Amino acid sequence: MAPRLRDAGVNSVNISLDSLQAPRFKVITRTGDLDRVLEGIDAAIAQGIDRIRLNVVVLDGLNRDEVLPLTQFALAKNIHISFIEEMPLGQVNVGGKP
Repeated sequence: MAPRLRDAGVNSVNISLDSLQAPRFKVITRTGDLDRVLEGIDAAIAQGIDRIRLNVVVLDGLNRDEVLPLTQFALAKNIHISFIEEMPLGQVNVGGKP
């Protein structure tokens, strides 16, 4: 997909990455495939997409311990990272947490 985005003139992307641990990523996203997301990040970099930003929702008791590893990952890839505060949405169940 990254080549098509670049060819269409896209020069920035936001990518959700709430964990670097595959089982945890799947729990948080409910259907997510961490390897596919990581491959997408590498593809965007390889295609020269200028601004890549990772959006991380920090969930207390679920991925707060990954703030430093996610920051190190972003620094190593030379991409931006934004940490987003968890917002209550009513009856949404993420990782067994209401």
